[in-house]
Amino acid sequence: MKTKHVLGGLLISLAVTSCASHSGAPVPVANDPTTQAVAPFQLSGSVFVRQRMAIPANAALTVTLSDISGGPGKTKVLAQRVQTLSGKQSPFSYVLPLQGVQLGTGSQALLTAAITLNGKVIFTSETLQPITSVASQKKDINLVAVPQVALPVAAQ
Repeated sequence: MKTKHVLGGLLISLAVTSCASHSGAPVPVANDPTTQAVAPFQLSGSVFVRQRMAIPANAALTVTLSDISGGPGKTKVLAQRVQTLSGKQSPFSYVLPLQGVQLGTGSQALLTAAITLNGKVIFTSETLQPITSVASQKKDINLVAVPQVALPVAAQ
C-alpha cells in the first residue's frame, strides 16, 4: 500500500511540474512541417551615409522608432538601439526588436536614425520612415550631414 502512494505521488508531481512551464502556446517541433517557430517582430535594414567621409571610431549609431500620435512635440520612444561604430564605415546594419511594441489603428510611428560624436549629432535621417504595423520589416535609412554652426562666445 505504501508503494502505491509513493508512485502515485511521483506521477502526480511529474504531471504538475511538466504542465507548469507550458504557456499555452504551441511548442515548435524540429522537422515538423505542421508547426512553425514564431520569431519576435523586428525592424532591420541598412543605414547609409550620403557623404563620402570617414566616420570616427568612437561615433555611435542610434536607430529609434517613435510614436507621434500625441501631436506635435509629444513623442514616445517605442524602441531604440544604440551601437558604437568602432571604426566601421557605411553602410551599417541594424536590428530593432519590436517585442512588446503595440500600434493602435490611429497610431503613427516614425523610424529615424542619427550618428553622434561626443554627444553632438553629426548625421541624421534624410527623411522620416513611417511604420504602419508591428511586423518584421526591412527599412533602409539614408543619413545626411548636420551642418555645424559655430556659436559666438562673449568676451570676458
